Amino acid sequence: MKAEIKYFVDDYTTHAEQFATFDAVANISSLLTSKGFEYGKEKDVWLQEVMYDKGGRQILVFRFSNPQDAMIERLRGM
Repeated sequence: MKAEIKYFVDDYTTHAEQFATFDAVANISSLLTSKGFEYGKEKDVWLQEVMYDKGGRQILVFRFSNPQDAMIERLRGM
């Protein structure tokens, strides 16, 4: 079973508009790989979904192949 962590775009970029999504994905994936995760589909972690919450904040959903890694990362924080 895979696990997910949701990140708000505006927490990981200072840019606005469409570029903010790309910047946040790059920043989050860079932070995760610097912690030893291998980024890529069906590897340790990958971008699964981009969506908006009811308040209009954009959310990036990163999926982890190992649920224990996701739990530890969530507890450790960025």
